[in-house]
Amino acid sequence: MLAGPLGNVAIPSKWWNPVHATIRYVDGRTVELDEPFESTGFNYEVGHFCDLLRSSRTESPIITHYMSRQMMSILDHARVAIGLVYPQEL
Repeated sequence: MLAGPLGNVAIPSKWWNPVHATIRYVDGRTVELDEPFESTGFNYEVGHFCDLLRSSRTESPIITHYMSRQMMSILDHARVAIGLVYPQEL
């Protein structure tokens, strides 16, 4: 459930990929939304990637190479912290 000063939104299941939501306003109105999802959740990322390919760009202005390297470093440090080693690394 998401709540705010003007009401709330209830998503019964799969909050990361909902097909139904109920919006309840503080004035008593209720709106039911039923929308089938169009993809598996990466449609915006895929669209952005395709735009980059069409424009012959090799780096996203949204997720730069620098930011990607920072994320990889964070994940590598987390793996070390929890002792995760993949079989191919042995």
